[in-house]
Amino acid sequence: MRAGVRYSPMNKRKQLLTPRCQSFPALLAARLAFAVFIVLTATSAATAIPASEYRRHIQQAITALDTVSQSDEMESPTAYGLRDAETIKGVRALLPASETVEWNAGSIKVDNAWLHHDLSVYTADGTNARYDLLKRITERLKGLDERITELEKAGTVAGNKAEENRKLKEILQRP
Repeated sequence: MRAGVRYSPMNKRKQLLTPRCQSFPALLAARLAFAVFIVLTATSAATAIPASEYRRHIQQAITALDTVSQSDEMESPTAYGLRDAETIKGVRALLPASETVEWNAGSIKVDNAWLHHDLSVYTADGTNARYDLLKRITERLKGLDERITELEKAGTVAGNKAEENRKLKEILQRP
């Protein structure tokens, strides 16, 4: 013990806590910065999906709805009803009512509210007319898939034209 300093539990506590207290704000700041980074990264990743993934989701929804329109001979009405409900739930999850899709270095807000509305009408309808509605929903999704395919091809052609123009300029600039 140092001369003139009386032993006290509080002095001992201060000695023990001082190194921790000095590094605690830095540790807290680092943890907070890491948490903010994770939240921002997860939020940005969850807010926009690539156009190819959106198209894949549309194709999966088409396939799922096509399977609902067909009933297995051995399937009971209860089993079909459960499969029907699960499929509709899955399609809603695949294509949310509103989502952002990345497209050509930008983003587009996609509105799938029509799909959710039509699926609600489909599930509420107990008549055979619901199968006509299911067919219309599937056809609309197929049309959407075809338009996205056309846009992707047009984007590829535009990219190829830009590349061809660049090459042509390089050739013309040669001595």
